[in-house]
Amino acid sequence: MSLSSSILRKLPAAGLPTAAVVAAVLGLAGCSQEKAEVVQEVVRPVKVVEIGEAQATRQLDYSGSVRARTEMNLGFRIAGKVTERLVDIGQHVNEGDVLARVDPSDYELSVKSAAASLDAAERQVETVDLARKRAEQLYAK
Repeated sequence: MSLSSSILRKLPAAGLPTAAVVAAVLGLAGCSQEKAEVVQEVVRPVKVVEIGEAQATRQLDYSGSVRARTEMNLGFRIAGKVTERLVDIGQHVNEGDVLARVDPSDYELSVKSAAASLDAAERQVETVDLARKRAEQLYAK
């Protein structure tokens, strides 16, 4: 229900024709022959951008981690302190390439110890061999 219909219902029956006449007069007054006042347009400045092909290359940034396709767990055959690293991280290496050098002093001591153990074992073999020969001589008599 609109506002105008609620107003019209409240008017008495005699006031209805009066309201119609007032509405008609106001409507006709708006249709007069006088020219309306011309509103001057305001020119506002605007930013103009010429669209064309971009000269810069397209750059995309992504976050992530890079891992090698194959990884090898490498180790030394002997214990010791690493004295020299001959390759850098990420550098391509081939089979047989020397990757690092280990301080040889611990290894050299191990070699000397093993040589001494070998010499002692050889002396023990000689002693046992002499004991066997003596036992054979005693058994032969």
